[in-house]
Amino acid sequence: MLFYRLEEDGDVHIVLQDPDDQSQTLIAELPDPRDLTQPSPYSTQIAELRRVFDRRWAPSSSRKDGQRVLVIARGIGFFDKRHNALGASPTGIELHPLLELRTIRP
Repeated sequence: MLFYRLEEDGDVHIVLQDPDDQSQTLIAELPDPRDLTQPSPYSTQIAELRRVFDRRWAPSSSRKDGQRVLVIARGIGFFDKRHNALGASPTGIELHPLLELRTIRP
């Protein structure tokens, strides 16, 4: 995990970086559970991950270093429009929503 920050829409924007090729990055978004207005089989999972992430990492609107923590991330693939977001993959694919983020090495 390279860095993260709380976005204006309430989502946590997380940039993941390939430890073997630092030029490869990917955005993962952890939604604000209050915005999950449609029923989803993932609602509980998203809310729990967000609660755990907020408690451990305390995201804010200021970009915070992820301390290069090695993680395993799992989520739903989403092709976002290209908008030059910091850490975006060249293809525009993101993990949105993020469903799992496990620390491998602190």
